[in-house]
Amino acid sequence: KGDYKKQFEIREALMLKNIKTFTNQNSKNIIIVVGDTHLRTIQTPELGKASPFYKYNFNIIRSKYPEIK
Repeated sequence: KGDYKKQFEIREALMLKNIKTFTNQNSKNIIIVVGDTHLRTIQTPELGKASPFYKYNFNIIRSKYPEIK
């Protein structure tokens, strides 16, 4: 409860660390499912910066009904 911005930053950093670790160990494609809010394209005061996932060469498929832009 409270600082969602920091919580999202920590969780997304951990997700990216796990993705990097797994892809370094395997040469095949992998699928990762994350909540749509972790794929936001805008910055908000509550959640912080836009999603860090867009900085990588990931094939991102979002919900037809996104929770946030």
